[in-house]
Amino acid sequence: MREWRRCTISYCSCPECGKQFPIPRKKNQSREKGHIKNIWCPFCKKVEAMKEYRSFEAEKNGLGERIDITETQESVEEDKWEKLMEWLQKQD
Repeated sequence: MREWRRCTISYCSCPECGKQFPIPRKKNQSREKGHIKNIWCPFCKKVEAMKEYRSFEAEKNGLGERIDITETQESVEEDKWEKLMEWLQKQD
């Protein structure tokens, strides 16, 4: 019978289309924080250099975009407000 192994889920965010997708990895094959990987995006169908996040290193902001939680809170808040204001202006 096959033995089940623990795996961790990392996430990549495509700089071209902005979509995120998971990358399952065996626990002993996890990469360091901020690992940059050239990987094929299943959404825009291009090979791009993407930054890889582990689930506890990244979270989604209010606009649904993945952010690095190691950034300072002030810069995250400023970015959120700027993007929110841009979005609101587009809606008008």
